[in-house]
Amino acid sequence: MKIEYLDFMCCPSCNSDLRIESESVENDRIKEGTLVCLSCNKEYIVKNFIPRFIETKEYADSFGSQWNAFANVQLDDKNTSESSLRFDSEIGWDEKKLSGKSVIEIGSGAGRFVDVVSNRKAELVVGIDVTSAVDASQENLGSRENVFFVQADIFNSPIKNYYFDFAYSVGVLHHTPDPQRAFELMIDSVKDHGEVG
Repeated sequence: MKIEYLDFMCCPSCNSDLRIESESVENDRIKEGTLVCLSCNKEYIVKNFIPRFIETKEYADSFGSQWNAFANVQLDDKNTSESSLRFDSEIGWDEKKLSGKSVIEIGSGAGRFVDVVSNRKAELVVGIDVTSAVDASQENLGSRENVFFVQADIFNSPIKNYYFDFAYSVGVLHHTPDPQRAFELMIDSVKDHGEVG
């Protein structure tokens, strides 16, 4: 993670700002460290460049195993564009719309749609997933300058409200314990004139 990402992150327990301690830096990114809440002093680890705000969530654990076992099977390459086609059919934001914008995906899995959005020149694409699939995402896309992954639960989010230009989720919210509430929380992550897909 980059230090400037603290601008849109907060303690999921009390919504206060965070500071970084005991960090290990590699290529101007924090690889390992501890995030500490400025108010309640709760601590969260950064491991493999990913801030970790949860231990586990039973409703999603099997997805983490699946995406780590099959980490890059859904990423587009020179032979297939299935992820781009699905993103276009379900969300429909093209490069003109996304270029230079901040985007967050709720339930990013192994990063197939983060891949699509980052290739469409978004300034920043943040993928949040409750599972260990964030490690597969990091392996696939973590070297890109405009990509960042967070392991967190939408119901206890470390993301400040009203920060992003766009927020989306594809095939994930209905797996949560409360899909309606998850959708409302996703809406909270975008600016007043932002868009949700």
